[in-house]
Formats: sequence, C-alpha cells, structure tokens
Amino acid sequence: METVNKSKYRELCKQEASSIHVFNQAWWLDIVCCEGYWDAILVERGGVIMAAWPLYFKIRHGVKVITKPKLTQFTDIWFRTFPGQREDEKFFFQKELFAEMAMKISGFASFHQSFNYKLKESTFSNNSGFQLSTSYTYVIENIRDIDTVMSGFDQNKRQQLNRARKEQIEIKYDLPASEFYKFYSQSLLKRNKIISYSEKLFTDLYNSVYSNRSGRVVYAVDPQGNIHCAKFLVWDSDRAYYLINAINPDLKNCGAATLAVLECIKMASIHCNTFDFEGSMIEEVAESFRRFGAIAKPYINLSKTNSKLLNTINFIKEEFFSN
Repeated sequence: METVNKSKYRELCKQEASSIHVFNQAWWLDIVCCEGYWDAILVERGGVIMAAWPLYFKIRHGVKVITKPKLTQFTDIWFRTFPGQREDEKFFFQKELFAEMAMKISGFASFHQSFNYKLKESTFSNNSGFQLSTSYTYVIENIRDIDTVMSGFDQNKRQQLNRARKEQIEIKYDLPASEFYKFYSQSLLKRNKIISYSEKLFTDLYNSVYSNRSGRVVYAVDPQGNIHCAKFLVWDSDRAYYLINAINPDLKNCGAATLAVLECIKMASIHCNTFDFEGSMIEEVAESFRRFGAIAKPYINLSKTNSKLLNTINFIKEEFFSN
C-alpha cells in the first residue's frame, strides 16, 4: 500500500540520503517489513518536511501493533536541521515536532520503538502517554585511526589476534547469501537456537545491501577450508553496524572472530568514523564488546500498550519468566 506519506518519505530518502540511517532507508524498510507494512508519520511546514518517522505495522494476536522490524536496530525520527541553528533551538524544535508526531499515531494495540543513541530522552514529551526505558549499545568512535583503535583492545583480544595469525586464519569476503544463511543456521543449532527470519528475507536484504553499496560480509577460514565465523556488516555515513555475528562454537578458540572484527572495523573506517556493535543484554557478549575498547552508549526505547489482551499476555510473560 503506497500512501501519500510513504511516497513523500521515499523522495525524502533520495534527497537526504546522507542524513538518513541505513535502517530507515525506504529500500531497507521495503524488505524487512514483509510480514506487515510500513508507513511514515510526517510533520510539514509550508510543504517542506520538518520531521519524518517511518513505522512498521503488523497484526499480532488479531490486533494491530507498531513494532521494530527484524534485523533493524532502530526506526529513528529524522529531523531537519538548519545552518547556524543553536543546540537549544534544535532541542526545543525537535521536542515540539515529536509532540506533534505523537498525536498522529493512533489505532494501535501495542507500540514499541528504539532510537539512535544520539537522540536524547528529553526530546520526548512527558505527556505523550509513552513509557521510556533505556538500553545500551557499544561503540568505538574515531575508527579511522586504526592504530588508536587497536591500542584499545585488551590483552585477551591481542592474544586472540596472535593465535589467529599462528593458525594461519585467512580473511575472505562476500560469502554468498545462501552459504551465510546456512552457516548461521547451523551455528545456532549447535547452541540449541534457531534463526528468527526466513532465508528469503535475509537473501533479499543481502542483495539490496550490496546493490546499495551499504554493507559487506567478512568471514574467516582456516587452511583446511573450515569457516570459523562470518560477519554481516552494514553502514551509512554516520556509522557501521555489526548486524549479524555468526560463529561456529566448535571453532571459537582460534582467535578467528577477533581477527574478523578487526577487519570489519578497518572496512567500516573507509565509509564512516564510528563502529556500532549493537546492544546486548547478555553480559558475556557485552563484556566481549568492551574488551575491544567499545564504550556503552544509552539509547531510548519508547513503548505503549492500549490493548487489555496484550497487557494480560505481557503480564503472564513477566510472571512466567520471573519464576
């Protein structure tokens, strides 16, 4: 369904390509919103878009929800900026625009969105009826200075790099989509987990990322031809995102994953100056990110539930998982 706002947002993505994050590009949303549909909330002044917020709608438990698409870290709000705009002017302008956008969102049973960590909590109106919570992502900044980046690696990561080189681990690129998906699926099964999205969705996204020159796959292979890990990296002009990290748990002690991360950072530095590992609430994973010298950055989650049924389901889930 192509609404007027959706068409306007597509045009905005063309006009403001460098200031709209990869996750919020129309071509990205067309793929990851395949189980529902996406549209955009716009605020205009004199026919000029001042703010735009793409949202993903789907049916869950028979009711409409607004949620995050798969493989999408956030669906951010784009705000127009002006030359010479002071920070205080920018803040109050964005706060006003958000309040106007919030009033345009209706007819949903449940709402959940996450935002780019550069968008501050104070942007969101206190009387909008949404609940705010905080999560964390892990980033390395100033990645164009690779020597400085590597100096932030702790001793454990440096030892892993040395081990990978002794094991003659080789870095390769552009593992085909079907092979990546198969490798990731098999790696998850070894840890009694299953992949959460279809091969078609992944393949479509892989192909679109490559055609838009917005990402690449890096993988590590030993002299026997065994794949130790594969990383799917995507980027925009602001930062690179460590989107999918596939590791064979049977071969995780050879340092290949650390060598591949270093190559991802080097590749990302060609396109931007920040590397985002994306957030994790798993302490072991978060600790690994910190060992690369990554710094925790808080980002905002916004949620609201209007459905008594979904409130009951969420309550039952909380009770079940807390016991």
